[in-house]
Amino acid sequence: MITTARPAQAAPTRDRAGGMADPLQRHALRDPLAAPVQRKNLEQADLMSNCPPQNGTAAPVSIPGVSAVNVYESSLPKSASRLEALKDAAEWQAAVGGLIEGEKFTGDKDDFNKEDVDTLDPFIYRTKTKYGDESTTTNLTLDYQNSQIFTGYVIKVNDGASGKSSSMENALSSASSVNKGVPTKYSNRHASTGVNTLSGLTNLDDTNKTQHVNEQGLDAMTKIAGEGARWQAVRKHAAKLTDSSWFFARTNNVQDPDVKRVSFKNLWLSWAGAFDKAYDISDATFASKVKTMGAFVKNQYGKITTEGFSIAPSTAKLSACDANDYDLDNSKSHTV
Repeated sequence: MITTARPAQAAPTRDRAGGMADPLQRHALRDPLAAPVQRKNLEQADLMSNCPPQNGTAAPVSIPGVSAVNVYESSLPKSASRLEALKDAAEWQAAVGGLIEGEKFTGDKDDFNKEDVDTLDPFIYRTKTKYGDESTTTNLTLDYQNSQIFTGYVIKVNDGASGKSSSMENALSSASSVNKGVPTKYSNRHASTGVNTLSGLTNLDDTNKTQHVNEQGLDAMTKIAGEGARWQAVRKHAAKLTDSSWFFARTNNVQDPDVKRVSFKNLWLSWAGAFDKAYDISDATFASKVKTMGAFVKNQYGKITTEGFSIAPSTAKLSACDANDYDLDNSKSHTV
């Protein structure tokens, strides 16, 4: 548990790269008070006391028997594009995730909102933003589930460009239809989209696209917004990110250095195994783990006993990397 209070700060600003200089400042979150508290929800825990909950308006799909949980929402400043809005949402969820890191969630709905329960109630964190140029404005709302299971997942996307609100379902999606338009459901399992850039897939405006294609677009949005909350590198590389993008770190300084690398698909399957479900993971931490870890090991009960990636990082030459890959040593998309 964090035990020091964050001091009051000046009005929020953006850094030179266009990101938020301090996302905690932007949505008025703050660290818990120094004194121990009994935690029934975020307000009692003093984790989001300046962000009132919208009670009973969402139900996590992965917690059986839960009819409603608190929904805490933040209104974000307008972004220039859908991609930038997704990156901003990711940064805000990263801040929320950092505050609740290490907390245990209440499992029984009958224990919600009780003073004598010392676990944190599951909740939805909602980001509401707008994007567009000076002449256009489109609303984008994302719901992040924060709970024992599927924590950090984007379980609902409402993109005003498509005029459709779509929710995650805990199953393979039925949105394989050849019917046109945006489906109301998308799968909790990420789609395999190969070398296609995720930023290109997120365009839901084309009414001629099938529901199957648009579901991949919804999934691409959740990859950027969801995985982007976990790794800074995903946010920084979002414009060029594909499922097959490599994240690499050098292991020597020869003319054509050797690199250790993991694919984006391997990465999102390794959040628990290699990173212990942390948020806002720095490039330096990421690089260190890529260079030193192998594959994780599970026991017969499915519990991870040895930390690592879902697939051990591979070795390659720097010359094998291209512009769709990400350079962890220099914190930027690779320049060929």
